[in-house]
Amino acid sequence: MAMLDRYKKKGGFIQLLQLIETSNKTKQEQFLALIASESPAWEETLRKKWITIDKILNWNPVYLSEIFSRIQILTLASAFQGFSDDKLAIVLKAISATDLRKFQMTVQEINPNSGEKITSQMKILSETRALIAKGIIKLEKLDQELMIPENIEEKLAEGGYSSSVNSAPVQVEKELIFDGKSDSKIDAFKEEIDFLRKKVNQLVNENNLLKHELSVFRNKIEQIKKIA
Repeated sequence: MAMLDRYKKKGGFIQLLQLIETSNKTKQEQFLALIASESPAWEETLRKKWITIDKILNWNPVYLSEIFSRIQILTLASAFQGFSDDKLAIVLKAISATDLRKFQMTVQEINPNSGEKITSQMKILSETRALIAKGIIKLEKLDQELMIPENIEEKLAEGGYSSSVNSAPVQVEKELIFDGKSDSKIDAFKEEIDFLRKKVNQLVNENNLLKHELSVFRNKIEQIKKIA
């Protein structure tokens, strides 16, 4: 039985995509070489659609914050250990103020090996896919090239994933967003507003926590001065 046979059913493309995303580079290339021998169209489309850490770092910082807030600090620190300063700067901006110091301290304290780094990066990718599946992260707002139409398996079976297939889901999303008569547009806006409201509340809570810590710190200084 060919490898692709089990993935040609509905939803199979995403299952295979997630398998590739959460494999190390050697395994990825082995999978893709095997897939290419069976269907160059599948191999080409998988390469276009898979999510990588580098692609994620190009996304809006608001969505990066949503992803990173769900990942343990040790995992984040391991995943981004050894990254270039410019990429690390993107990560730091997306980490909450309360976790920033923990992240910086953890990065200095740990020395993950390559396997630990890859495992940590896989956890980030898995969480990202989960947020996409839940609709919390909307690819149409971040990278339309990564959008996957519901019937992609059928399109690939019909002779490949053409540019017309790429444009189809994008057009649907545009209609949902810009068609003023669409109930789906209202739902999309409500989800977006709810998402932003939660982020604002989170920032307010973090700001209040920092104010409290600053107040405690000042009181300790005053006590030290009195004792001195």
